Amino acid sequence: MADYVNRKELQKELNDWYDYHYPTASGETDKLHIDINKIVRNMPSVDAIEVVRCKDCKHREGAFCQYFYKKLFDIGCTIHAVVDNDYCKWGEKE
Repeated sequence: MADYVNRKELQKELNDWYDYHYPTASGETDKLHIDINKIVRNMPSVDAIEVVRCKDCKHREGAFCQYFYKKLFDIGCTIHAVVDNDYCKWGEKE
């Protein structure tokens, strides 16, 4: 499975590292700084969103989620058993 990172956070970490190791950079070192930022900016991106796992969802009640069936089937009387690592498109952080 591929690892995905936040581009802005990676760029900040690399810039902080660079500033720490090259505090008075000039000339070729500045080019290195520019090249590092350019590489990060040009990395391919993915179309992905973060999901809220059931263990962190405000709609979970114990081992069940009534919200799932309410939204999926427009009914509120059926319950759905969930485990911590499950998720759905209606998940919201507590």
